[in-house]
Amino acid sequence: MSHVDVQHVSYSLPDGRVLLDDITFRIPDGAVAALVGPNGAGPMAPASHTYFDSLPGVGQTQILSTSRLGRSLSPRWNISGAVRLGSRVRPGWFAQTHVRPDLAGRTLLEVLHRGDGRRVGLPRELAARALDRYELAIAGEQAFDTLSGGQQARFQILHLELSGATILLLDEPTDNLDLASAEALEIGLNAFEGTVVAVTHDRWFARNFDRFLIFGKDGSVALADEPVWSGW
Repeated sequence: MSHVDVQHVSYSLPDGRVLLDDITFRIPDGAVAALVGPNGAGPMAPASHTYFDSLPGVGQTQILSTSRLGRSLSPRWNISGAVRLGSRVRPGWFAQTHVRPDLAGRTLLEVLHRGDGRRVGLPRELAARALDRYELAIAGEQAFDTLSGGQQARFQILHLELSGATILLLDEPTDNLDLASAEALEIGLNAFEGTVVAVTHDRWFARNFDRFLIFGKDGSVALADEPVWSGW
């Protein structure tokens, strides 16, 4: 079971504005889902990181409440509902910043070969194959901090995958990326062997997603096969 279930989640801000109003949906295994809507709606609102911060452990249900989320929320904010991860779901955050002191000065092959606290190292041949799948084979002997922004993005997705992530969470990932870097990011997402969930306003980036969660200003959410970019 690799799905994510969101059940009867409501979320409002201190000024009384409702961001989510009793929403329920499922993201199935292998989906490539975009969360879209106007600025200030649902995941497009300030402090939307709280949604992903509240993810439970694998195979568990997290009952949401302001007190449970502790310092993530002002005491006047109100959140309720439940989020459940399937037994094989392991979330991984894709960071917009590519500043990675842990990778600086290390070649891509070295990083994959030696492993770290979250994953075992790969034999060099398997490491080279993994890089090739993300179109990074030519950069295998380059240090991470010498790569282009797009190459760094692809390697970070590969790194998350090898660390066991089965669902990739992205928040406006193409912000501040030039076209070449955005295209490189897309290559990385296509290579990722898992579920992708992205908050985005980028029509170009979302064009190949297979489902869309449309968040409205009234706190509603609708599942669609095509994005809606106006008339919210």
